[in-house]
Amino acid sequence: MSAWSKLQDKDVLSGAIFAGVGVWFTVQSLNLSMGSARSMGPGYLPTALSLLLLAFGVAILVRGVIRGVGPVSKIPLRGLVAVIAALLIFAFCVRGAGLVPTVFVVVLVTCLGSTRAQPLPSVLLAGGVAIFCWAAFIWGLGLPLSMIGPWLGGY
Repeated sequence: MSAWSKLQDKDVLSGAIFAGVGVWFTVQSLNLSMGSARSMGPGYLPTALSLLLLAFGVAILVRGVIRGVGPVSKIPLRGLVAVIAALLIFAFCVRGAGLVPTVFVVVLVTCLGSTRAQPLPSVLLAGGVAIFCWAAFIWGLGLPLSMIGPWLGGY
């Protein structure tokens, strides 16, 4: 296997992406107060998680260079677009529409990314995840999110 084909390996590329995202978030979180293990500041968890992502990225990259799986195949654009759309929908709609409707729509949009997704199981999954998110985050943890937002007549 040539050096160029090793650089095109999917493990090498995904490891490089993970490592790059880990580095970027580590640098961004260094502006926050770290605190200590006993009294964690707002930068402690983001820094720890981004360093963990960096470590996983480097491990995957090294494994790809050593082992080599093969060239990257066709990128699944449908799934990529669905996941990016779901993230944007959540970011822009959770405060206005509320947690439950936003999570419901986000799960449905994510299901559209799969060619094997069926309508009824997708709706059932979306409903289940929305109810779980309400129970865990609003009811259980008491986060200040509205269940139904002002766009839909909630508070």
